[in-house]
Amino acid sequence: MEIQVQASVRDRLLEAAASVFVERGFWGTRVQDIARAAGLSTGALYSQFDSKSALLAEAVATHGEFALAALVRAAGAQDQSGVARAARLGSMLSGSATPLDTLLLDAFAAASHDAEAARRLGPGLDELHAAVRERIAAMRASGELSDEVADAAVVALVEAVILGTVVMRATRMPLSGLDEASQLMRHLVRALSDEPGTEEA
Repeated sequence: MEIQVQASVRDRLLEAAASVFVERGFWGTRVQDIARAAGLSTGALYSQFDSKSALLAEAVATHGEFALAALVRAAGAQDQSGVARAARLGSMLSGSATPLDTLLLDAFAAASHDAEAARRLGPGLDELHAAVRERIAAMRASGELSDEVADAAVVALVEAVILGTVVMRATRMPLSGLDEASQLMRHLVRALSDEPGTEEA
C-alpha cells in the first residue's frame, strides 16, 4: 500500500510539473510552483526527488518521451502512396503549437545541460531515428528513391524537418498552410525518385 501511495505522489508531481512547464516554461518553473500545482508540500516533493534538477529532468524527459513517441508513430506510418506520405510530411510543416511541442523543446533544452534528461531522451530519439530509417529503406526497396540519393542523407533531411518543425511551432514561428506544405513535399518526394516527372496516384 505504501508503495502505491508513493507512486501516486510521484505521478502527481510529474503531471503537475508538465502542466507548469507548459504554462511558464522550463526555466521559469520553480519547485514551489510544482508542489502547489500538485496540492503537496515542498517536503513531499523532496521525499520523492533528491533535488530540483532531478524532478525537472525526470518530468520533462518523461513527457518528452511521450512527444517523441507521437513523432515515431508519424514517422513509421505505412502510407499507401507517395502522395499520402507527402501529405503527412506536409502536415508537420503546418499547424499551431501543442503542449507536446513545448514539452519536447523543453526536454531538448534540459538534455543539453542535464545528463539524466539526456539519458532519458536517448531511447526515444533512437526509436525516432530507427522509424525514419525503416521508412526510407522501404522506399528504397520499392524503387521510390534514386540510386544517386544516399539513404543517410534522406534520413537526416526527414529528421531535420520533423524536429525542426517542432522547434518552429513551439517558438511560434510562422509556418505554411497545409496545402502549400503538402505540395512542396510532393515535389520533394518526386525529385528523390528515379522518375522526377511522375507522381504516384
